[in-house]
Amino acid sequence: PQDIGRDYEAIIRINSQSGKGGVAYILARDFGLDLPKAMHPEVGEVINAAADADSRELNPDEVYAVFKNAYVNLSEPLAISAIDREDFSKTGEVRVEADIVYKGEQSTVAGQGNGPISAFVDALDQRGMKNFTLVDYRQHSIGSGSKTEAAAYIQIQQADGKVYYGCGVDPNIELAGLRALISAYNRMTTL
Repeated sequence: PQDIGRDYEAIIRINSQSGKGGVAYILARDFGLDLPKAMHPEVGEVINAAADADSRELNPDEVYAVFKNAYVNLSEPLAISAIDREDFSKTGEVRVEADIVYKGEQSTVAGQGNGPISAFVDALDQRGMKNFTLVDYRQHSIGSGSKTEAAAYIQIQQADGKVYYGCGVDPNIELAGLRALISAYNRMTTL
């Protein structure tokens, strides 16, 4: 593109025929979201479906809005309203107790694991709400500096092989991971 006086930004457009790489590029370049490669095809399909529904190209802000509505910090039917964490330094285990809202009903769950995500999964399992396996977890900062937000991505899989992704964004990296898990769980229960 530089040989003919253009740059990449001028030629990347998102419509119903766009590839998964273009969507991931826009989310990374404009919004600092570095999606795991395995997530690209599904996100591309979601964005392409939105472009196809409107029969037009989507600008970067619209791409982000569709992604956010489909994947980021989803809170229905499951949400955490408060969480307490206890670390056991000798074993490295973590215990969490979380106040949750599930389908409008409030309750408290508790579990233990090798980190907050593992402990929360254990809490869901003890409550009979775990019907998935945690497959992948990734995280990164959005931007630079000590006051940035963190983005986390979680992939879960049901016994039938269906895979669901979620994204969590929060200033606290641990809460970003929990939000990603809940987002994946909520996608699994609503799709």
